[in-house]
Amino acid sequence: MGLWIVCFVVAMRLAAVDAPGGRRVHRRPTPRLGGLGIFWGFALALLVATHSHPEWLGLGAGATWSLLGLLIGSAMGISLGFSLGRSPLLARVFDPYIKMLNAVPRVVLAPLFLLWFGLGIWSKVALAVTLVFFVMFFSTYQ
Repeated sequence: MGLWIVCFVVAMRLAAVDAPGGRRVHRRPTPRLGGLGIFWGFALALLVATHSHPEWLGLGAGATWSLLGLLIGSAMGISLGFSLGRSPLLARVFDPYIKMLNAVPRVVLAPLFLLWFGLGIWSKVALAVTLVFFVMFFSTYQ
């Protein structure tokens, strides 16, 4: 409880939330910075959690492969979706194969990626790429 009060006072000093005695648009103090305020609140909570419990440090490794998979899968999905959307010939040739690959369950791909890429980060990145690629591809293609 005491940590929450300290965080709230710091947020008020930094003008990240409305002061309780100031502008009263809402019942409770509301964030002025929107998503940025939420991000810094989450970052502060994560910092406190990792400081008091070192086992939370594994969160950084998961965030690394998730972010890599998001970036690679987005780049591949958007570029291929745009290319196939602009070229009817490419779309007719590759559309059945992409739909066939999308039908493969991701649970089946996980052991294959472990065999192909090993136990390191790249097998996890490859799985994240497959999760992101098809979503980005089909939303860009259509």
